[in-house]
Amino acid sequence: MTDKPAIELVGIDKKFGAVHANKDINLTVAKGTIHGIIGENGAGKSTLMSIIYGFYHADSGEIRVNGNPVTIRDSQAAIATGIGMVHQHFMLVDNFTVLENIMLGAEGGMLLAKGVASARAELKRLETEYGLEVDPDTLIEELPVGLQQRVEILKAMYRGAEILILDEPTGVLTPAEADHLSASSRCCAIRARPSSSSPTSCARSWQSPIRSRSCAAAKWSRPARRRRRRWRNWPS
Repeated sequence: MTDKPAIELVGIDKKFGAVHANKDINLTVAKGTIHGIIGENGAGKSTLMSIIYGFYHADSGEIRVNGNPVTIRDSQAAIATGIGMVHQHFMLVDNFTVLENIMLGAEGGMLLAKGVASARAELKRLETEYGLEVDPDTLIEELPVGLQQRVEILKAMYRGAEILILDEPTGVLTPAEADHLSASSRCCAIRARPSSSSPTSCARSWQSPIRSRSCAAAKWSRPARRRRRRWRNWPS
């Protein structure tokens, strides 16, 4: 039996007044694959991705996830469907730590201590499996752009994203960071393939100075400043 595609776009059409941003777009993305959408500025790439993520609604057409038609009314519906998006301009709180940003909006209940312990363990698992290491207790404002993007990817994966949209992901990265992103993406794709016999961890699938804390420590591994607000003084 043939596996159903991760996502299908059928006849997607979108106009903004006289501007025809997307015209009868058809796209099929198989599980465990990476696709690049390319085109000139104004070609409608971001509009199409925004339709998939629920920021815009198509005038006509259909979106299917795992072969099933879905209605994506907003970003929460997209997340519930298993779609995550990392925007070109990151949506992180600068004076929150990595862990706090990961949890924000997905605390898991009123009792934060239990949610923090669970989130820390899940974050550690994702970091190890996909080679996306970042200090969970470092403030976002103390991280370079490449690691901030990594936090956004982890945030989407923490919420259960099986389909990940990256909006112009290498535009703000150094060459080394772009190489690491490519390796991480390939790892995610391999692990998502239905017949995959991928390793338990991708952490050693490549050599990159960005993933080595010993090499990058001077740039980003400074200890987080003390936080006075009692609700953020969470246990490990």
